[in-house]
Amino acid sequence: MPRALLRHKADIEPEVIDVSGYDAIIIGSPVWAGNPTPAINAAVDALQGIEGKTVFIYCTSRGSPQKTLEKIKAMLAERGADVRGCVSLTESDVQNSAKIESLVDLVRGSEKKD
Repeated sequence: MPRALLRHKADIEPEVIDVSGYDAIIIGSPVWAGNPTPAINAAVDALQGIEGKTVFIYCTSRGSPQKTLEKIKAMLAERGADVRGCVSLTESDVQNSAKIESLVDLVRGSEKKD
């Protein structure tokens, strides 16, 4: 059975990812068996200072992302992150600049107005 399907975590370096100095975080993952990859599972666990941070998620897949975005969003919500948007990109979307711009627009739309 695929490791992603079992929600395994990969060994990653660094073991702690300090994001406390950032205003917004963008996390992306390919889709493996309808799930985030083991490396992303581990990376989300390794995030330090994610509480209250603005986060955007995207995933890439050949076809349907299934519930990958929802799973990453739930993992981040458990860590106290404020997930503001999710975008799924298929193989054909990568060739479509409008779809890529949808992710960029999400991030730009969240910028703080001073």
